[in-house]
Amino acid sequence: MTTALRSLGVAALAAMLLAGCGGESVTPPPNPPANPPQGPDNRSVDVKLTLSHESAARGDEVTVTIVVTPWNVPLLSVDLRATGALELQERISLSGTNPVTVTRRVRIPDTGPAGEVTFTAAAEATPARGTATARLVVHERTPPQIVLLEVSPGDLIPGDSIRVAYTITSPRGIREVSATVSDGSTQSTAKTVYQGEKSVTGELRMRTPATVFFGGTVSVLAHDTVGQSAGKLVHLSYHAPPNVGGTVALPNPDPVANPTLLVGDTVQIKVLASASTPLRWIGYSVGDPVIRSDSAAVSGNSAEHVFRVVADGRWQTEGKATLPVVLFARDQRGARRESRRDARVVLGVRRPTRTAELPGAVADAMIDVRRNRAYLSIPSANQVAVLDLASMTFAAPIAVPSPAGIDLTPGGDSLVVGLRNAGALAVVNLATRARTDVRLETTPSTLEVGPGILRVASNGKVLVLITFAGSGVGGELLEYDLRTGRQQARAEAGSGGKLSSDARIARSGNGARVLVRDGAAGGGMGAAIYDAATDAFTATRIPPSTDLGAADSPASISADREGRSFLMGVALYPSDLSSARLLPGTGYYSWGYGSPPTVLAPAGTEVFVGAEPGFWRMRAGDGAVLERVWVNAWPSPGSLVRLVPHPDGRILAVGEHHAFLVDLR
Repeated sequence: MTTALRSLGVAALAAMLLAGCGGESVTPPPNPPANPPQGPDNRSVDVKLTLSHESAARGDEVTVTIVVTPWNVPLLSVDLRATGALELQERISLSGTNPVTVTRRVRIPDTGPAGEVTFTAAAEATPARGTATARLVVHERTPPQIVLLEVSPGDLIPGDSIRVAYTITSPRGIREVSATVSDGSTQSTAKTVYQGEKSVTGELRMRTPATVFFGGTVSVLAHDTVGQSAGKLVHLSYHAPPNVGGTVALPNPDPVANPTLLVGDTVQIKVLASASTPLRWIGYSVGDPVIRSDSAAVSGNSAEHVFRVVADGRWQTEGKATLPVVLFARDQRGARRESRRDARVVLGVRRPTRTAELPGAVADAMIDVRRNRAYLSIPSANQVAVLDLASMTFAAPIAVPSPAGIDLTPGGDSLVVGLRNAGALAVVNLATRARTDVRLETTPSTLEVGPGILRVASNGKVLVLITFAGSGVGGELLEYDLRTGRQQARAEAGSGGKLSSDARIARSGNGARVLVRDGAAGGGMGAAIYDAATDAFTATRIPPSTDLGAADSPASISADREGRSFLMGVALYPSDLSSARLLPGTGYYSWGYGSPPTVLAPAGTEVFVGAEPGFWRMRAGDGAVLERVWVNAWPSPGSLVRLVPHPDGRILAVGEHHAFLVDLR
């Protein structure tokens, strides 16, 4: 680097210094030289050149001091030159016969080769001349060097104290050493401040995060006096905590993980643990509002323990909320691990129940009292499944394509099946399995019409809801006479003979009366009641003050044995539908799985409503809840799709994947 030649008088330079012109000054020396030169002429110039450093790194600043002492001669100027690793040339004008000191701050360039710089100062005075030289060694900038770094101990437990030992050197001197321990989300730092020592050895102590197990680092940073730094990262080694698992279930031979439990149950909490280091404790804890915990002392590298506790009212969960039960294990090093299990605890009772796994989703279900069987139409399997209620096993199915609604004939000898995609009825003899198909004469339509739910009246008339693809209005009610084979549309039901997509049908247990309810899509909850004795419909309107939105499931409309009462959703009606009474406190509208099933008992004295933890048994007269019956309907307890009561006091609860025969006697 070369600076332009400049000419400045001593007075001007002194003014720049006083004004704060950084980097240079020209001042008289405080004392003249003690020994003036001798000679006949006795006229000369003495020059001295000194540097603030003997060596410097790239980017450093060096102060150059020139002292010029004239002897009997007036000063003219002094030239400062630098050659080698730095090039510099500057002329400074002087005057007078007094000694002068000139200082310059020179910055070594950041780039360029290392090596030596020769500074030369040459003073001019008439007629004398004096010179002086000084040399500066320039080296590359060298950051601190972390010579030694050790972190101990090596097998950590979260929260342990660690020791970070180090040895660090720097040609510029150490200013600070810091260490930071981190787990990726939290960190802590410790540091030591130094006074420019060229080599330091020390240690820092700190604690690891209290929760981390498998990750963590210590980063060490060293800073020198000129702003250079160096760092190293060390990965921490943590002791592997125990593995822990288990179940929260009922104490039976094959407990189901995370079941719905009932208040009053004895809950079995099984904790299983294993570890590379011998175990010391395993246990569990339950948070608010239960606030309960227990543990057991164990030994060895694997252990299990069963805790039994009665779930009192504090364990009860609301709706679908769960109660977290935390299982834990701790080894002899103090390492701990937790695993959460969720329990659902509700009010309810267990009744004797037997279960059968279904071959598919059920569209309709019917109980054959005489044969002690249940028939379940399963469209996805193209069959009507035949379930033996004595053994809860399936007999050979009735193979039919896309079955929908089903019902028994008045004598109980045959089963009538609606074939949705075929647009036909199948009449199957239950003794011989002989099948007769009847093509239905529906109104021509482009809506892919076909039979849906159907019911058989005691006079042998099959009333079929003709459904269709989509929603709105486009269905109808078709009658088929099992005795004569005659078909006809029954326009008395619906608006102008047309029914909505959410029309529903139910019959009394003896088949004497059949209720056809048109849906909201048809313009407002119209209904027609068919009397088998007169072969006639009585049209009526459902009271507009009643909220029937909950009765939008085919499994939510039913009648008692004689047809004296009808149930739609949770609204109970007399035989003429002249009034309605909503059953209170069922939790029906907060079901959360869609519209749950409801059904009226054959005697008409009780109502069954799908609700947590399976279904509620209620008194029809005042809506009082008699029992909350638990049914473990996978995947969610309580998610039943149909309830079919048996006259003997049992009830078939149909879930999404299983059928449950619950004995209420």
